[in-house]
Amino acid sequence: MQLYRLEQDDVLGTVKAFLSESVEGSGLCEATNVNLAEKYGYPLKIVFSIEGDEVTVITAYPIKKERLK
Repeated sequence: MQLYRLEQDDVLGTVKAFLSESVEGSGLCEATNVNLAEKYGYPLKIVFSIEGDEVTVITAYPIKKERLK
């Protein structure tokens, strides 16, 4: 997160929004926040894992618009 100067609140907010909208489960998850594109220049992508009640952020970075599906 320091490499891209991402704020922790933005990452946590994106993960919480994903968890509130998704069906409960576990494993590897990806969340993309296009609302932060103005702030960071590109949408923010976060990869995290869910194991029980524990959420671990693996990586978070701005992605290029061309890679969005």
